[in-house]
This record gives sequence, C-alpha cells and structure tokens, in this order.
Amino acid sequence: MRLMRGAGAAGMAAMAERGPGKIIRPMLSISRAEIRGYLEARAIAFVEDSSNRSRDILRNRIRAELMPMVERDYAPGLGARLAEVAGEMRSLDELVVAIASRELDAMRVRSGGIDVSGLGAMNRAVQAAAIRLFLAQRMGTLRGISRAHVEAVRLLILEGGPSDSINLPGGWRAAREYNFLHLVNGREREAGGEYTVAINPEGITLVVAAGFSFEATASAAADASMPDSLRIAMFDAAKIAEAGLVARNFRRGDVIRPMGMGGSRKVHDVFVDRKLPRARRARFPIITIGGEIAWIPGLVRAECALVSGATETVVRVEASETAA
Repeated sequence: MRLMRGAGAAGMAAMAERGPGKIIRPMLSISRAEIRGYLEARAIAFVEDSSNRSRDILRNRIRAELMPMVERDYAPGLGARLAEVAGEMRSLDELVVAIASRELDAMRVRSGGIDVSGLGAMNRAVQAAAIRLFLAQRMGTLRGISRAHVEAVRLLILEGGPSDSINLPGGWRAAREYNFLHLVNGREREAGGEYTVAINPEGITLVVAAGFSFEATASAAADASMPDSLRIAMFDAAKIAEAGLVARNFRRGDVIRPMGMGGSRKVHDVFVDRKLPRARRARFPIITIGGEIAWIPGLVRAECALVSGATETVVRVEASETAA
C-alpha cells in the first residue's frame, strides 16, 4: 500500500519486531495462515477485529483481493518476497538514519535551526533523512509530511534564495536564512510582542525573550582591557549612571550611529549586512542608553557612552546566547 502511494525507503521498511520502547512483536514473521492453523489445531479460541472484513478499507481490499489475484495469476509467492524486501529496506533505512543523525547533530545552532552550508556535500539519501529527522524533532510528528514536502525543503536549501521559505502542513513554515534553516509555526510568528529588560550594572541579567544573558562587571579604567569581540562592550560608568543599560527588541525605524562611521545606519540594514537570519531579527537584543542604541551584541558598537581618557570607571558587559 505504501509502495503504491509513492513511499521511500523509510515508508517501505518493514515494521520492526522490537520498539519503539518496550514494544515487542514476536509474530511479525509468522503468516496469518500459520497462526490460524496453530490455533485451530489446538482448539484455541480467538477474536478477529470485525473491521478486517470491511471492503471499504483499502488495506483490506489489497490483502483480500489484490494480493491473492497477483500471486495467483502473475507472481506466486509475491507476499513473502515483498516482506523480505521490506526487511532489507528497514536495514538500509536504519543505516541511513544513523548517518543522518550524526550529520544533523553537527548542523545544529543555538537558535534552534540548522546550518545547511554542508548539506550539498552529503549523499542525497542522507540529505533527505537529515531533513526528515529535523522536521520530526522540531514539529513533534511527521503526520502529513510526504516525500514531496521533504524534497521541497531539500530544494529550498540547495537552490533557494537567501531569504526564501515554503509552507508545510500544520501551519509550519521552513525558512531559509542565508546558510541556516529554521522552522517556525503560527504561534511563534504571533509571539512578536515587545520586551524591555534593564541590565543589572553588576552580575548576570537573563533576557529570556531574546535567549541571551548579560554579565556586567565594573572596574577602574586603568585596570580594564579593551574587548576583543563585539560580544563584549565597555561603557563609561558615569555616562550610563542615570539612564542605565536596557535590552529591548527591534523596532521599525531603529537607527544606530556605528563607532567610527560618523553617521547613522538603519538597524535593519545592519541585520542584513551581518546576515542575521530573518527569523531571529524580531527578538534579537538591542542595548540602549536613554533610548539611544548603544550596542547590538556581536554585530556593532555605537558612538554612545564610549570609554575615553577621562573615564574613571568602566562597566564591561559580555553577551552570551542561552541554550535553545
């Protein structure tokens, strides 16, 4: 039945005698005729599901009408051979899935998506298996997902534009963001409310809505060393004493005055230039001082509350992404 519907190796694979979990199916390799013969020879009563006789159900028509006709007129013993092929397909599928699982683990990123830059170098069967695993893990089920959907996602990754997306069953959407693939659903798309969190001048502040934490420490300017990463920002403590540091999400029309540039830029353009995936932009943290954007962690530092020769105390803030 799955073969007629266009199933791939995973769909054609035979049901395993063990699993998932503690489930055991000890009679899978025994034919219906053998089981009934055993029961009748020993006068053991048994119960048969009445739905097995209904010709309205496709699997029953295949079992009771199609298979006997094919075996009688065209291919004697076809049922046993199909069972053997299904077993082989299950073994092959288990191997491909094991390889794909290792590849998928290496592709994961903290945002919950996957880095697909290396997908093209994989065997096509492994590509499809990795995508299927990712969909199952992210969506919780593969119900409604067909080979056509998996292939559409594969082509989105390999041939799609840097910001293309496709719709999937259940309100899900697969979005290509440069070298990353994200799956978002309707609830996540609607979770676009604004957040504003004050950053503690000492200690750790967790901004759950952004998936970031900020660790702040104060020290004498003479003892401070300049940061070597845009994940770290140094501020003149006196210049932020009144307004403090505030983390908030992106707002339409946001602009920043990048350090050393002498002008302003749209934050949206910064996101695009730095290839921040579209799915992350609405929740990505922006650090402000008195309403002015001072820092976008990992992307750009602004001409705001900079440390100078007159600075006596500095506040060092390090941004870290929390686990997805």
